[in-house]
Amino acid sequence: MASSTMKAESGLQMLSRLSGCKGSSISNLQPALFPSGLLQPHQVIEFRGNEGSLSSRLCSHLLERCILPISIGGLELDAIFIDTEHQLRIHHLASALEMTLRKGGLGRKEIQKSLKSALDHLVILQCFNSTQLLSCMHSLPQLIRSRQSKVGLVVVDSPASYYQSDLLFEVNANNAKVSKEHYLADILSPLLSSEINQLNIVLAFTLPMSYKRSFVASNLPNKSYSVYTKPAEEASSSDTGNDNECYQVILYKGKDFVHQTSFSLVKNELIWEGQTG
Repeated sequence: MASSTMKAESGLQMLSRLSGCKGSSISNLQPALFPSGLLQPHQVIEFRGNEGSLSSRLCSHLLERCILPISIGGLELDAIFIDTEHQLRIHHLASALEMTLRKGGLGRKEIQKSLKSALDHLVILQCFNSTQLLSCMHSLPQLIRSRQSKVGLVVVDSPASYYQSDLLFEVNANNAKVSKEHYLADILSPLLSSEINQLNIVLAFTLPMSYKRSFVASNLPNKSYSVYTKPAEEASSSDTGNDNECYQVILYKGKDFVHQTSFSLVKNELIWEGQTG
């Protein structure tokens, strides 16, 4: 027999509930990098490049896109950032968010309100050794659920940070050397568990180019992307000036080429190919 009990909720509660269920919106995280809805929940992104700080900057850019208001092109979703490289400067992130909000035509009070709201969507977990890192990763499912299913993106920068220090300990303790690939698989295993895969999120992490092989291409070829970044060989400065840093970005799914684009760093602002400043 069907229950006759009615469920009441406020308009704000309904908006919050519906907003938390629109996981497909993560496909719009960055159309310049993932065009035509290539990116979907449950997928994994691996960022690699000769300059580790550049991969960190790209991750910061995706975090900005995730937490910014929908009204100015963001996704208004929660993001979790697991920080081992300590490249993220919160005042730089806040400045970048404020710059984007200004371009959206908001007034001063609206900018401050939207900035606070955006930063409330971001959770930062700082780690200083691999024990703390693994603890963060194991606690992720509970943390994500505590945010009422509004988390769209989890970024780890970088799961490989403590390899050298852990390697020294392992060699001294066991007289054996653990390969980079095996070490990375152990570190990432909580992120790739079946419990995490049931959640409606995208996972992203950075790797240095000293890892000769793509981890995701070898282990997750059907549900992952590898993003390679390198300085553009012939950077055009006609649109943005002569002092800009220009980079090529190549996207692979597994071992298959998918897409290529480029971006410039203009006064620390990331501008994609075809995007006006």
